[in-house]
Amino acid sequence: MWIETDDPSDVDAAFDRGEPHAGEMVIGLALHHADPGAILPRVARAMRSPAPEIRR
Repeated sequence: MWIETDDPSDVDAAFDRGEPHAGEMVIGLALHHADPGAILPRVARAMRSPAPEIRR
């Protein structure tokens, strides 16, 4: 499940593939990863995404 991810590289790969659930993966990363330095760049990437389903 996407919300259970704790690996920043999995989130990056989802963005690179254009996965519509990449935004959900960012939320999962924020819930399961302890390092804000790994989370915040991915949040910013999600917010800049042209895809509304990722920004949502």
